[in-house]
Amino acid sequence: MKSFPPARLPWVEFALFVLNGLFATGVHFASLSFLVEIADLRPVGIANFFAACIGIGCSFTGNRYLVFRDRQKESFLEELGRFLALYFAIAVVSATVLFVWTDLGNRSYHHGFLIASAIQFLLSYLGNRYLVFNKR
Repeated sequence: MKSFPPARLPWVEFALFVLNGLFATGVHFASLSFLVEIADLRPVGIANFFAACIGIGCSFTGNRYLVFRDRQKESFLEELGRFLALYFAIAVVSATVLFVWTDLGNRSYHHGFLIASAIQFLLSYLGNRYLVFNKR
């Protein structure tokens, strides 16, 4: 049987989640900026969907091996499947927010990204904590 380190204090887990999320958000935004500014991919909502997929890969890696590492693990594929389902839904929400804000509302994608990121943060923490990396 696998042995796991003692559980972290909830505030430590949350702080690690925030740090991991900031890193993944930076990767997401850098990817979005590249796709919009250099690759000239439009509409921005579609560019954000692809950029979100890149950020999601960073997020899963950090959540599995850093943030929630002390939780009893299921198989990699089971956690990955739940994670991808959660983040697919989050990516669709994010792309929709940016599409409505930027493409339909003719506003800056920078501000839309901040709004979408706040929504993603809430959905991501709750989903990871209670659905993906939940002790079963």
